[in-house]
Amino acid sequence: MQFLKSSNLAAICLALALGSVHFAPALASIFTGLSVVIGISQIKHSFPWKSTLLILSSFLFIVLVNFKHSDFAVLDFNRIVIYAPLLFVPLLFLVFKPLKINKLIVYLIALPPLWIVIASVLNYFNHYEFLSQMVLESKPLPLFSSVYHIEFSFILTSVLLFLGMFLWRNIQELRSNRDVLVIFILLFLGMHILSARTGLLSFWMSVGVWAAFEGHKYIKQHWKIALLGVFTLILLAFVTPSIKNRVLNTTEDLSAVINGGDLNHKSFGQRWEAWRASLAIIENHRAWGVGSARKEEALIQGHQMIGSQVDIENQVQPHNQWIQWVLEWGVIFLVFPVVLLIWGLRTQQSIMVYMSFMAIFVATQFESLLERQSGVLAVLFLLTVSGIQFSKNPKLSENSQ
Repeated sequence: MQFLKSSNLAAICLALALGSVHFAPALASIFTGLSVVIGISQIKHSFPWKSTLLILSSFLFIVLVNFKHSDFAVLDFNRIVIYAPLLFVPLLFLVFKPLKINKLIVYLIALPPLWIVIASVLNYFNHYEFLSQMVLESKPLPLFSSVYHIEFSFILTSVLLFLGMFLWRNIQELRSNRDVLVIFILLFLGMHILSARTGLLSFWMSVGVWAAFEGHKYIKQHWKIALLGVFTLILLAFVTPSIKNRVLNTTEDLSAVINGGDLNHKSFGQRWEAWRASLAIIENHRAWGVGSARKEEALIQGHQMIGSQVDIENQVQPHNQWIQWVLEWGVIFLVFPVVLLIWGLRTQQSIMVYMSFMAIFVATQFESLLERQSGVLAVLFLLTVSGIQFSKNPKLSENSQ
């Protein structure tokens, strides 16, 4: 019975949720719920009421703003259903804080994406010319997963950050963790072959946070190894076709935006126009937005207001979580995520928290990450495991207590 109430079982359930979301979203929801129930049973006497009530109040705000904009006085709970797991971030954060990571948890987290990555990479090489052209045209590579490719790239980022911090914390025992190191390397290589630019950017920005806070001392001590690693990465960027094609595609997109070219079928160009269209609408609806039900209509109107040349069938959603929030629910809604962000940075001073916030912030600049179950689950996973004491910095470890 003690095991059933342990943080290990809650972590196992969340790991199973993250793995099953690729093929059975309903099963992922069940495992997420089980993780929450186990977490509540473990810390019911020290439940994080303040932070949980703040998140709950943001949900209520969404419902009331959508009700305000509703023509038929309907309470719309659709978005709350998607966001619901985020309500339990503070709970699982506390549950996982004393967690002792074992190999079972590591395998459950890492092996499902590894299996998908290996199969998808083999498929890429089997149809190399055709799929390389797809990347050049800003189309996603096919994945053996039902998860949208940008959310998949962020799941890979989350898993790699978790594995990376596990290896960093146990760097003196690297020999006994060679299996984890091999998994990390395979996922790392697979991510750079398959991943969307959003996932790559969020990963490397988070690595930058690690380097700034902790890694710089190790890099100085082993600068030759670090230099060799940098040269290896640069070489891989030049010889890996999918990375080269992404760089070329990005250059074409930016050139079209800057020089006023045709933005149809340009991934970043379509996002750029969606941002401009959203901001044009927000200009007249700053406080309360337009509501979820009127978002589509507002975006079409916004494209017309800015004189966009993007055909209506190529017009996309904002692909920026912050802009989408303001478009739907107004600037006032930003109070909730900003307060939670400040609270997290001030009270939970661990390197993994900083890295997690950076990864999420970067990803949400180029994708509305929290509009699908897989994105919400990846964010839930990354934020809750960041409570584990990964930091090797004594000051950070003391402050995080």
